[in-house]
Amino acid sequence: HDVTEFNYVSRTYEQALVLTTVDHVSFSADGLWMATVESRDDSEVSPDLRLKFWKFSKEELRYTLNTCVDPPHDGSVTKLLFQPIADITVVTVGSDGKIKTWSLQTSNGCSWVLRSVSYHVNEPAVDAAFSEDGSLLAVMYNSVSEASISLYHG
Repeated sequence: HDVTEFNYVSRTYEQALVLTTVDHVSFSADGLWMATVESRDDSEVSPDLRLKFWKFSKEELRYTLNTCVDPPHDGSVTKLLFQPIADITVVTVGSDGKIKTWSLQTSNGCSWVLRSVSYHVNEPAVDAAFSEDGSLLAVMYNSVSEASISLYHG
């Protein structure tokens, strides 16, 4: 389901209802930010894929939508994670083989922007993890013949 307080759905009786699925969720170390990747495919129009950034409101005691990126990758997102250090950075990796970093922009309000795009091989990225201190990012790629892991610093 979509990450909302209420979910209003209308449907026709002839068609099955196609819901939005939350595929990935990750939280910042302080819990003030949540990122989600959601998808929806009704097999009639192009599939929807969105990366959403949510900010926690201490007054309302809930997360509210801050930024929506549609679509974040040219294919599925296989991993979503916050970097585990004070600098607020989010990394997504995708079946398009790309590693994207997103950062919080605070000039003219507060929103998330794409900071960088990189890739090592022209293969799908299937998993990723940060080192405990956040200084290294390991990304696993999967090809037809073998799997490989690339390390990125900093």
